[in-house]
Amino acid sequence: MNLEWTKHVRWTMLGFIQRPLLSLRNTVIVLTAFVWTALVGGIMCTILFWRLNDRIFGLSRGWSEMRRAHFTWWAAHTYWVRILLKIARVKLEVEGFHEHFDPERRYVIVANHQSTLDILLLVSLIPHAVIVAKHEVTKYPIVGWAVKWGAMIVVDRGNHEQAMDAVRCGLRDLGGESWLVFPEGTRTLDGNMKDFKYAPFVVATEECIAILPIVFGPETFNSLPKGSLLRLKPRPVIRITFLPVIETIDFIRERTGRDMGETRQELLLYTRAKMIDVFESQREAT
Repeated sequence: MNLEWTKHVRWTMLGFIQRPLLSLRNTVIVLTAFVWTALVGGIMCTILFWRLNDRIFGLSRGWSEMRRAHFTWWAAHTYWVRILLKIARVKLEVEGFHEHFDPERRYVIVANHQSTLDILLLVSLIPHAVIVAKHEVTKYPIVGWAVKWGAMIVVDRGNHEQAMDAVRCGLRDLGGESWLVFPEGTRTLDGNMKDFKYAPFVVATEECIAILPIVFGPETFNSLPKGSLLRLKPRPVIRITFLPVIETIDFIRERTGRDMGETRQELLLYTRAKMIDVFESQREAT
């Protein structure tokens, strides 16, 4: 019997024992967020299911992968996550967005993964993209349905070949969309930036897509560490920094004649080093 789910119960009970008033406050926030998610997500998933099964409902033409992806991101960006962040009373301090982000360009968007809030924050800021999600997310009600039916890219973190195939298929079906990935693969347990996975940089070099690094500041981890949602800090202030774009095509040209595997590894290390420099400078300043 799989008892993995029991960890959430243990975390919740521990939270009430350690900080009962904060846990009670956050219980109200979480329940309100769940209700809003059920309402907005339920409507969104109903529309996606309807458009995905056009023959059942007698429609002459269903939505393409691109249309479903655009609708899913638009609905989440416009109606879902912004309200959730207001419910949680999250304040954002964003640097470099207008200087380094061009909504008309296609990027591989890479961000460090500090907390559960990360994806909500990015969806609230970025007008359109496609998420690379772990397979486990598809098991969740509403959010998982939106990921599956909304043409997001789903990868098995334990199967490198499947992950690469899924990303390549997604890039083929979703044309010029940017795609958002957390190259660490999972949230940090201690607030430090983990090693990056290789796959995003393979695809970026194969398709010559520019890389847009985004750094969540150290306070993001403290706002909501991995574990129970009841650990949410009151009125968190989170800093998000958009770094200068790394032009992949220029990076490759500067290393003409070198082994592509080495070039990709160097691109990975270069990107991570740029992100760590910003992250550590912010940590020292706090």
